[in-house]
Amino acid sequence: SSYIAKEGTSLISSKPLVGESNSRVHPSITKSYATGIIVPEVEKAASNIGGLVGLNEDGFVELSYASVDIMSFNQGYFSECIGGLVGLNKAKISEAYATGNDSGYGTVGGLVGENSRGGQIEYSYAMGSVKVLRNEYLYAGSFAGGNWGSIYGSYSVGKIELPNDRDYAYLY
Repeated sequence: SSYIAKEGTSLISSKPLVGESNSRVHPSITKSYATGIIVPEVEKAASNIGGLVGLNEDGFVELSYASVDIMSFNQGYFSECIGGLVGLNKAKISEAYATGNDSGYGTVGGLVGENSRGGQIEYSYAMGSVKVLRNEYLYAGSFAGGNWGSIYGSYSVGKIELPNDRDYAYLY
């Protein structure tokens, strides 16, 4: 098992961290966790931000968790995916959870920002709140901000907060 430190306020200056924007998981992460706060530098923010992993492209995340608060203020990325555990999931997540609070522009979810085509999530949960700050199209979910993959045996209990001028969003 391993511990991935997430303390501090600058995501970009923390190059070794797995949860860094656009970090990729190829084989697997097992029995790992992250704690702390992520506040990316606005002018350098990337499109995938997760408490443990930015992009799970073809890897496997299992028996892991993140208790990380993510606050992204970058308005330039419509495609920004923010998730309590994984920003963008294109592979498999099993028996994992996230308890942090996530806020930002774009697609925001309690466990994953987006569960893409081919993404599989099973036996996982999210407990933090989700806040979408503002965007033309809002995708938000207390579990997944957007889902085009499969989710099985999973749940969430967090609340979703939308901008004051919006009374709807694409909810997953």
